[in-house]
Amino acid sequence: MRNKIIIGVVAILMAGGILAFAAYLSLPGGFLYPAKINIIEGIEGKFYSNEQARADWQLARMTRRLIEAEKLAMKGGLDTNANDQINTFYDRHWRAIEDYLESLKQKGNLSRVADIISEFEALVEAHNLTITKITQARPETNQELNRILGNSVFKEAAARKLREDLEKIILNVPKDRLEEIIRNELQLAKIKIEDADKSRDQH
Repeated sequence: MRNKIIIGVVAILMAGGILAFAAYLSLPGGFLYPAKINIIEGIEGKFYSNEQARADWQLARMTRRLIEAEKLAMKGGLDTNANDQINTFYDRHWRAIEDYLESLKQKGNLSRVADIISEFEALVEAHNLTITKITQARPETNQELNRILGNSVFKEAAARKLREDLEKIILNVPKDRLEEIIRNELQLAKIKIEDADKSRDQH
């Protein structure tokens, strides 16, 4: 999370200071919102160099879109235009995640595919609960929030299908190949632990 904040600050500085900062804080429906998505977040995305990091970044962007919808709904500003923007970009982020998942799957990184799917399902469940509470507290937001809720539920069903397909693949993986995948994952975990230890020692 700290790294994403640092990258966000760097992106703002690279995009042009005060105006870029205003764009970064903008919400759907605002004049600067497209600049936030296409320029600021576009620059942020350049810092992620592999499929795993890029998929995590797209998950973070989907989280932002849902939080933006929730903020607008609580303020009474979630109109059709803002909703259209949120759903358009939400769909774009999901398509990018699907592409990265397919690439990871082709490379045999099945456990990471499963992790990303699980993270997405947890994301959707958490925000669906929040959205439901907002619609109960502010009934006038019902129509617009239900559009977002429906989109999330649709994506969750797609993620569930990806999980089911992944489970079928794993069941059909030869034993020696499965053992190789497990060894590779253990090695990656070891490297991550060592990197974390080094980072802690440096501080």
